[in-house]
Amino acid sequence: RPPKTATATEAAPPPPSDEDAPWTPEEEQHLQELVDEHGEGDWSWPTIAEELGTGRAKEAVEEHYNSMLECQRIPDDTPPPGAEQEQKLRINASGRIATLVQKKQRGWLVVKLDENEGEDGAPGEERSIRTNFVTLLDAAGNDVVPTKKKRRRPTAAPGAAPAPAPRKRRPKDFEEGDRVTVLESADSHGGRSGAIVEKNTAWWRVKLDGDNEATSIRRKDLRAATTPAP
Repeated sequence: RPPKTATATEAAPPPPSDEDAPWTPEEEQHLQELVDEHGEGDWSWPTIAEELGTGRAKEAVEEHYNSMLECQRIPDDTPPPGAEQEQKLRINASGRIATLVQKKQRGWLVVKLDENEGEDGAPGEERSIRTNFVTLLDAAGNDVVPTKKKRRRPTAAPGAAPAPAPRKRRPKDFEEGDRVTVLESADSHGGRSGAIVEKNTAWWRVKLDGDNEATSIRRKDLRAATTPAP
């Protein structure tokens, strides 16, 4: 099929943020929704990273999600309902105070709302909410700052095969004018080569050999070309 080229009438794809850029609250909210939809597992992270649309690798997305859960982890010694020191928390969006009733799997909590009226629910109503959207409070009503635990690498048992080497970081990006080849696994233009004419975050403009106009191609679908210009 003939290659598709970008024209002035076509809308350029939205430029995703750089892979190493700080995470925004909106991006974390979108990530949480995608995890709720696809689940957590080796099969889901490639899809989640792709649908997140911010140019981040699946390993970075999985690591950040685990960090989100770790920072919002509820202490296991939380007193049960009816105890002298019940765990109080604040719903971030509305500021409503609630009491922790039950911890559930995958970061869900059951909380009991206070006696005030509000859009969160009726006074004393119990509802489910994600740990990402609440802030724990101490006995004086101050925010509890979560402490992030370092994740230890598992040690190999005596006689076991050595652990795989750490993943290497991606080499330095190409420069404008460099010749590149589109990976065979790409959705379109696979195997074709050309020169970079413009770098635009995760989407680059490449003038493929034989085309009159440049085409927008994702950065991750490009590798260094091994053939010279025609």
